[in-house]
Parts: sequence; structure tokens; C-alpha cells
Amino acid sequence: MTSKITIKDIAREVGISVTTVSYVLNQRNDQKISEETCNKVLHISNLLNYTPNQAA
Repeated sequence: MTSKITIKDIAREVGISVTTVSYVLNQRNDQKISEETCNKVLHISNLLNYTPNQAA
């Protein structure tokens, strides 16, 4: 059985905070996050087959 990928896993892989990953995945445009960082987060989340926890 494989463990579910979390935003902590994405943050660790990209080397940024969990908060930044959350902002990117929730499309928080009010935060100043570089396009490069957004692209990295989205790429890694797709690569790891991240799916949000609907109960969270």
C-alpha cells in the first residue's frame, strides 16, 4: 500500500513552505508567488499524482 501524497511532500520536494504550496494549489492570486515557483509546484504535484483530501 502506498501512502497518500500531501502538500508537505510537495513542499519538501520543491524546497518551499507548506503555506506557499497551499496558496499555489488553491490559486490564491492575492499572494506574490513567482511564476517559476508556481510552475514547480504544479509540475511536482502532477508528477506525484497529488489529489486533494476532500475531508480536509
